[in-house]
Amino acid sequence: MNKLAIFLILFFHGVKISSLAAQNDLQVIGNPYLSIQEVAAGAEVLFLVRFENNGTDTVQNLVIRDTLDPRFDASSLRVIDASHGYQLLRDQGFVRWYFEEIRLPGSDPDFSDNSTGYILYAVTLHNFLNSSQVIHNQVCISFDATPVCTNIATVWIEASSLFAFTPKLPVLSLSPNPNDGHFQVTSAAGTRDWWITDAQGNMIQNAIMSDSQYEVRMDTADPGLYWFWTRGRQGLQVEKFAVIR
Repeated sequence: MNKLAIFLILFFHGVKISSLAAQNDLQVIGNPYLSIQEVAAGAEVLFLVRFENNGTDTVQNLVIRDTLDPRFDASSLRVIDASHGYQLLRDQGFVRWYFEEIRLPGSDPDFSDNSTGYILYAVTLHNFLNSSQVIHNQVCISFDATPVCTNIATVWIEASSLFAFTPKLPVLSLSPNPNDGHFQVTSAAGTRDWWITDAQGNMIQNAIMSDSQYEVRMDTADPGLYWFWTRGRQGLQVEKFAVIR
């Protein structure tokens, strides 16, 4: 699926990314309701795994395990972005990310983003599925020898995609979206690092935002789909946007 197709599927569903308080969690990015027509056309489901070392000792090795429901096409899985270097191993629906020698520090009461990380990945569903199906996904994270499993993220397949999907009010918003590379970021989370990646995970820009509103200019960026990332006291946030000229 090309970048424009991904953007159209997500944007016209009115997608927003919600902030969850827990840092070791799993989110479906976008509308979790897919029509059988979208599934047949190869629509991707985007998952965001956020992880945080809540202990006091430094974690040397971290493993993320996702045993995909067989209704997902495991061969289609692709990683869009990740906070740390990893080795990806998969055997059909058994997917493992190995972060060897990650040296993830323990949590800091005064906040240190070095104790957190993430993976953003996409996977399609088998195109022969029928409507009225509910598909669950959950990942487990091993911090050295200590396992932590996330919440369960759910995807619904219905006969039509015309469902009222109202996400939680985000603490991060981009306006306008789509834009021509010039847009304003509004955040309720205070000082935070931010960075922009393209659909392949390449870094485009990065800076620190200390005000509640910040103006971004991407004057030389090619048209396409991008991701705006922030990380601060509210945890990791991500918002997609499109540059159209």
